Amino acid sequence: SLSTVKILTSILSSENVKYALSTIDSREALFESIDANKKIYKYFILINCGGNFNLTALSMGDEEIVIFIIDNHRPYNLQNIYSAETVRLIINNNENLEDVPKFETLFESVCSDNTHISNKKSDTIEKKYERFFYHGSPSAITMFDITSKLGKDILEYVWFALCGLTELFILRKLTREKYICDMMYLQQQVLRLSTSNNDPSACFSINSEIVLQIYFYTHWSLMESLRTSPLTSSHFQIWSINGGKRLFSFLADMGIPLSQCKQSFTSMESDIRNSSKNLIMKHSTKYGLHDISYPSFVAQFGYRCKITAADYVLTLISAIDYCAKNQENRSGSFLSALEILNILNVSRLEQQIQVAKSMLSSIATNVGYFVDLHYIICAGPFLFGAATEDREQQRFISNPLILDIISYYALLSHSTLTKSKRAKELPFILTIPISDTENSVIVGIPPISSSNLLKCNIFLEL
Repeated sequence: SLSTVKILTSILSSENVKYALSTIDSREALFESIDANKKIYKYFILINCGGNFNLTALSMGDEEIVIFIIDNHRPYNLQNIYSAETVRLIINNNENLEDVPKFETLFESVCSDNTHISNKKSDTIEKKYERFFYHGSPSAITMFDITSKLGKDILEYVWFALCGLTELFILRKLTREKYICDMMYLQQQVLRLSTSNNDPSACFSINSEIVLQIYFYTHWSLMESLRTSPLTSSHFQIWSINGGKRLFSFLADMGIPLSQCKQSFTSMESDIRNSSKNLIMKHSTKYGLHDISYPSFVAQFGYRCKITAADYVLTLISAIDYCAKNQENRSGSFLSALEILNILNVSRLEQQIQVAKSMLSSIATNVGYFVDLHYIICAGPFLFGAATEDREQQRFISNPLILDIISYYALLSHSTLTKSKRAKELPFILTIPISDTENSVIVGIPPISSSNLLKCNIFLEL
């Protein structure tokens, strides 16, 4: 959402269009915000919210407002799709809408004599359509396509679109095939805009590279990155007694001295530093680290900072969620995180990278504690985990984006720890208490072995 908002607000500012920006945390808050502002504003643009529930009722008694929706959550609400005036869905041209029921089939009761039978049939069709929850194309790519049609596309907007795509991929909300398809499209846009002269930020560049699922290792020490990245930490079981020995064995097999691994990446000997990525890719298969590399992009901010799209996304997540103690703080954090997306404000980015590394360390500590005490159990058709209320870090891990990371991290760690082969085939439900309240956050994620993320809302069948 942050990348999409940045592109949108930049376009509105360039056209001198006045706007108000609000963060929304619930359906009720969305309705209240629109109701409170519809006498002031005629047009509302919803980013990653509102697409999958009915908004047509908001126009009752006031036909003047128009609601535009750019949302990657699927499926769309059918009332929104077939809204005649109030709701306008902004959808990518490559979006597959073949599964959307036809208007005549869904609303045939209007022209039918047997209304009861027709309504029952419509309800059945609607339930079948809304059975599964999944994600479509990133809203940032949709927003970038709009700027392209307006002739206002620049290189930094492609970077924002890449970050939106990368977020969905590293949080397992997109299939690898969909990620590769969208990445190839954005790669074409990078090549096109890199050779043009319409980008005012000549110090900024984007290059496609094969990157590792080891976060911040170029901004940290290789040792700490391996210990805190979900894939390597869970695979070597860093929290266990023998976890460190497995990691040391991996490093020794690569021929990288511990003294080099424990110092910052920039301080390593140049030959080891330059060959470290290839060494990790070469020896990862031997140790069962499959899919440790994937195609992505790296941004260069002048001579000061070079960062992968995944590291950039985690930096933004830390700015929004890690420092937020409650929802009010989180709303303010969202607005302040927009400063990081200013490509000329490199100091702010470098400062937040340090916070992001602290976030990863805290997540690794919490997951290690959670898994080592066997808080994850098999509850029949799914795995279940309930965090305790006495953890010091409870306040930040209940925030949504961090909770997505923790839930997958915990499931991945549990699957490597347990001897049961079913662990990779079962979905996972995690509950975490919200600090200072009697409520809890519940998150459900599909099995690790699930290759079809388009049909992952299986909790409805439990």
